[in-house]
Amino acid sequence: MKYLGERLDAIFKAAQKGSHNIITSRQKADRYVIYTYLIVGDLLSLVELQKTLPISDKDFR
Repeated sequence: MKYLGERLDAIFKAAQKGSHNIITSRQKADRYVIYTYLIVGDLLSLVELQKTLPISDKDFR
């Protein structure tokens, strides 16, 4: 989960850079798109994994 959080932070920082500055190259823009695609895939994998695991109410206490 720590790795996933770090990736989310990196994508957020990249998105903020793009909204406040000009992205200097097509390569950087492509990289941001690819990273976003990969993180969405990871999040969807976690959702699917969560659906298959039995979770009881006591896990949230």
